[in-house]
Amino acid sequence: MSPAEPQIRLATAADAGAVSALLNEFSRTYLVTPTAEQAAAFFASISEPAIRALIERTDMTYVVAEAPERVPLAGAAALRSDGLLFHLFVHSGCQRQGLGRRLWESVRDQACQAGYRGPFTVHSSLNAVPVYERFGFKVSGAALTRLGGLSVPMRLEPPVR
Repeated sequence: MSPAEPQIRLATAADAGAVSALLNEFSRTYLVTPTAEQAAAFFASISEPAIRALIERTDMTYVVAEAPERVPLAGAAALRSDGLLFHLFVHSGCQRQGLGRRLWESVRDQACQAGYRGPFTVHSSLNAVPVYERFGFKVSGAALTRLGGLSVPMRLEPPVR
């Protein structure tokens, strides 16, 4: 029997520890040559209290994907009300199965239902650029160094209505 498809739901403050652990899994793919100060700021930004604060923000839609028979947390995504895709992470054991797209579509659809009409933006890690390109995002500027890591600004224009 194959494992059940991960279920996406709104995140709660109780999810903060699991989300923080998931984000920490990806820290090595983001950080390049941080100073001690940058690394400390980066890890503080993905700590359990920081994630709890993000989940509780009223201008943020935060969702998680559960697959309890496979991993503690399969994925997470957060979209700010101004269209910035703040987080999108899929556990390494759940990648290449469409979960990233499902998480993206979940927060995007919730924003659209709330009246947001775009554009959407993201600061992608270098290795995630192809994923966002498959979602329709386009690189919109040169790579930037933020908190000791490289990110690529990307933008997705809304469909013409």
